[in-house]
Amino acid sequence: EEEIIALFGDKLGDIPQSKAGRWKLLFENRAGYTGLIMVFCLAFAYSTILTRRKHFNLFWYSHHLLVVFLAALCFHGTGNLLEPFQSVYWIMGPLFCYLAPRFYRETKCSEVKIIDVQIKIGDVIALRLQKPSTWE
Repeated sequence: EEEIIALFGDKLGDIPQSKAGRWKLLFENRAGYTGLIMVFCLAFAYSTILTRRKHFNLFWYSHHLLVVFLAALCFHGTGNLLEPFQSVYWIMGPLFCYLAPRFYRETKCSEVKIIDVQIKIGDVIALRLQKPSTWE
């Protein structure tokens, strides 16, 4: 309890002695539940690395939890428990670097024509795509 008071001061109010009271304090606090969301996203995304070859779709979609992670990170520091709220400044750069190419790829800015499709041995699909006009 002394460590919690030393870290947060009186910003959390009275620290409960029971386990149930501490869990309740964790979920009443924005930093608490956003922190749990971020830990879940990271744990789930990194646990799928071991099954990447057998369950690639699970691996692929679990890594899109980055968006959920960054959204939770945006709100994680808004309670000003330790420092003034600054996390949004740390997120804008990575979020832009993630969303800009995805936006470009999903809109009509990027058009790719499929020339040929072949199904190879071992459930492998070979695609021949037309070279974009912007490439040399």
